[in-house]
Amino acid sequence: SSLRIDGSSRFANRWGTFPAISVAWRVSQENFLKNYLWISDMKMRASYGETGNNTIGNYKYMSEMRGNSYVFGVGDEVVRNGTRVSSFGNDELTWEKNRQFNIGLDLSVFSNRVNLIFDIYNKRTHGLLLDLPVPSIMGQTNILSNIGRIQNRGLEVTLKTYNFVDKFKWDSNFNISFNRQKVLELGPEGDPIYGSSSFFNNTHITQVGQPVGLFYGLKVVGVYQNQEQVDTYPGIKSGAAISRPGEFIFEDVKRDGTIDVDDRTIIGNPYPDFTFGFRNNFSYRNFNLNVFLRGAIGFDVMNMSFGDTMYNMGANMPASAINRWQSEENPGDGKTPRVVKNLRGVLDNSQLNSSFIEDGSFVNIQNISLSYNCPEKLSRKLKMENITATLGVNNVHMFTSYTGYNPEASMSIGSTLSPGVDWGVYPLSRNYTITLSLKF
Repeated sequence: SSLRIDGSSRFANRWGTFPAISVAWRVSQENFLKNYLWISDMKMRASYGETGNNTIGNYKYMSEMRGNSYVFGVGDEVVRNGTRVSSFGNDELTWEKNRQFNIGLDLSVFSNRVNLIFDIYNKRTHGLLLDLPVPSIMGQTNILSNIGRIQNRGLEVTLKTYNFVDKFKWDSNFNISFNRQKVLELGPEGDPIYGSSSFFNNTHITQVGQPVGLFYGLKVVGVYQNQEQVDTYPGIKSGAAISRPGEFIFEDVKRDGTIDVDDRTIIGNPYPDFTFGFRNNFSYRNFNLNVFLRGAIGFDVMNMSFGDTMYNMGANMPASAINRWQSEENPGDGKTPRVVKNLRGVLDNSQLNSSFIEDGSFVNIQNISLSYNCPEKLSRKLKMENITATLGVNNVHMFTSYTGYNPEASMSIGSTLSPGVDWGVYPLSRNYTITLSLKF
């Protein structure tokens, strides 16, 4: 057990207390298991601990003032310089606390050739450090506060096996993780909190009963093939962005025949169903081969690079534009809209729609390395203890249907409320290395 008391000058209430306790039971040493010789070791574990988060800017608990100008009078206006409150302080701001309970099992069988590590956890975060929306009439739109609770529950499994142990050796290490997140409480009224990305407003939504920062916008259900469909199906009936043939059909969430901002809904989840890693090590005589794969399955990415090219006539378009709608006689693939400027037919330029959301699932051959250890006799002749030569390749290949550079890329405006946004983050490079290790 342990007890930490930490202080941070970033908070008005500086001090936080964080206890921890853990217990373990080595079951394999009990009499009722001693006859099971195939069990090499078995241990059960349980732990509870609290940690704190203070990753906010300095002096955020204090109100800040900044220079500004204001126009006085009517007709012969006079501009005066002054100061204004640029952010609201919060004299109750304190640590965000994580409380986690964990149950685990360590099991080794068949003379330690098969080893299993199994963990189940339940983590609750209290007093989230998030921006609480406030009426803009107050001069600001949010205030940093300790609001709400989030639950993360998950399962982590690691399996290590020694498959061959003679002249040819092969051992494997596989791990897989599942995590499910849910917002349990949010602010005094439980109202949703919205996150924004780049030129789009309110692209993410955080609400009770759902994970943090789900993609939020209009859901595309097709493309208008002709004027008859425009007249019949729900659409944008007024304004500069009125629906036309070849433009997107959006889901009418309200079921009132028209599309507006109230038809926005959840259109994607930036969190994977599971992640995994798989390492294999092979050795024979003086050669050693190591192969490592990893992946994440079942998550979405907001591909801003696609939108910035598909809907910008001043840029090179993606190859999918070849299949665009061109006319009623040449409707393309029925999924790609006509070439337009500035996202016509989507209410306005600040509204996200599901055409930007892509499946980011991937499997990546992360690393392959081949090593050769010189025979001991040769090393001694060269008056060295050991000589090892290694050829390695990093980021060998990524299997994914994602059309951007990197499905793991994520850009946000300094907030956890808008994850999973890719706007042309530099792609991963493939690196080749040759290493010679000399031990004298």
